[in-house]
Amino acid sequence: MVAFVHLSDIHFSNKNNVLFTKKDTIINDIYSHICQYNHTFIITSGDLAFAGQKEEYEKLLDFYVTLKAKLDENNISFEYIFAPGNHDCNFSECNIDVRNALLESKSIERGILKQLKEVQEEYDLFVSAFEPKYIFESPLLSIQSANIDDTIYNFFIFNTSLFSKKNEEYGSLHFPQYIIDEIEQNVQINSEDINVAVLHHPAHWFANEEFHNFVDFIEDKMNFVISGHEHVQNDYSRFSNNKRTIHFFEGAELSGNNTL
Repeated sequence: MVAFVHLSDIHFSNKNNVLFTKKDTIINDIYSHICQYNHTFIITSGDLAFAGQKEEYEKLLDFYVTLKAKLDENNISFEYIFAPGNHDCNFSECNIDVRNALLESKSIERGILKQLKEVQEEYDLFVSAFEPKYIFESPLLSIQSANIDDTIYNFFIFNTSLFSKKNEEYGSLHFPQYIIDEIEQNVQINSEDINVAVLHHPAHWFANEEFHNFVDFIEDKMNFVISGHEHVQNDYSRFSNNKRTIHFFEGAELSGNNTL
């Protein structure tokens, strides 16, 4: 059997460090819930840090490394899945005027995407410490895959915060169609696999002109959708337009009350 552990909206900072004040409790609780499973995917759906800063990720790394050591010590098979959130963007280290101009241009050219991703440099360094093995990688989407007990699990990790602003705006996010086209051309997505979308923002945060293409892809391919951002815990299932059952898991805020 396979288990999913879902963490979201940690918002770690020096002024809000619940992962350290309750580190042993959280780690032992995770362990007690997964120790009977053959494999566990530990999924964090964005906003790991509060301000996307280096010192925040250095301390977050300690928590995830300690959890890893606990599970390794007890021969627990697992892997981490991370998706970035808007709080994983370090806006203090970028030229806000330039970034806003790029966002207002609504350009989705590859060079623009690379520039927009610079605010996630510290987040990317944090994730790279765990050496994720991607079968597809782009600024907007990475796919992590695992074969567990002859079943393929594909995690479609959407970088919904690439187009985020410091003050998040509803309906302002983008996901260009050409990324979906590239996936369908380069990645074999089988109906017998377990396909999981991991994203920080629920789909309705996307711009209207791109919302339907994004949702159609989710409904056509995904079995599970795991998200955060709205700080309300919820889970439900529904039929897609093509009569597939999709299960949704929306994460609550793990910790709040931050100030810059």
